[in-house]
Amino acid sequence: MKVISFFGTSIVTAMGSSLCCIVPALSLMAGTSSIATSLTWIQPLRPYFISTAVLVLGFAWYGVLFSKKETNCNCETIPKTTLFKTKKLLSIVTLVSILLITFPSYSHFFFNDKPAFGQSTLNHSTIIPVTGMTCNGCEIHIEDELKKLQGIIVVKASHVDETTAVEYDNSKVSIEQIVEAINRTGYKASKPKTENGSDN
Repeated sequence: MKVISFFGTSIVTAMGSSLCCIVPALSLMAGTSSIATSLTWIQPLRPYFISTAVLVLGFAWYGVLFSKKETNCNCETIPKTTLFKTKKLLSIVTLVSILLITFPSYSHFFFNDKPAFGQSTLNHSTIIPVTGMTCNGCEIHIEDELKKLQGIIVVKASHVDETTAVEYDNSKVSIEQIVEAINRTGYKASKPKTENGSDN
């Protein structure tokens, strides 16, 4: 029973470490971005989830590799090792945990769209500083929220650069509304220092 709890704990903590990235991606695909907003508080806890998952997996592997073998008295048949006590299952759990923990580093393979900026000289474009993003799931969350605003032409968030590039029609939406929409997602946006565009 202890081994099963190790497996469950390692999977749960590994999933928790990337929940802030996995759930936004899944919820946006399902069209329910409000769920993604409610999980941004998990991001600061990511190192603790990863540490717990690694420790639990370490204990589980130690238990499987170095457990004492029961002495065989030849008085009864030796019971078969159950699936939950095999190295095979622990290997699967370890692999799943690694995939969950590292999701932010390969999530861009699932969401790889590159919008084109500057196609119209009538639109304004700006780059907004945004902190708190850690993966493509975070980027998608911000982009989806901004696309709901009337007047947004193109938007591309980058967790690497900690920015969100926006092309918009300033007669329909203001920079303040854009910053406010980003802040509603749980990430922290600040008003850009400069704004590019032309009014004709």
